[in-house]
Amino acid sequence: PSGVQPMLTPDDCDLAEAIAKASPEVQAAVLERYGITDVEAQLVCDPWSVHLASPEDERLTFHPTTSKPQRLVQTFLYQRMHG
Repeated sequence: PSGVQPMLTPDDCDLAEAIAKASPEVQAAVLERYGITDVEAQLVCDPWSVHLASPEDERLTFHPTTSKPQRLVQTFLYQRMHG
């Protein structure tokens, strides 16, 4: 059906984690709030697909400069405490 996308693939999850960890905003936030200095070793990202709550939210699925459709993924962040 129109507007329906398949579940996230492992590659989608890896990409979402890489984007989150590379974000200067994420790095600054986890350093300030939790003292995380090495996001590669200390941060774990758990990607989830995003539910669009209303038809107006559909605008979020288009790239802001190219207007091309894109996946919308949120990541829950966890601090790795050991190993």
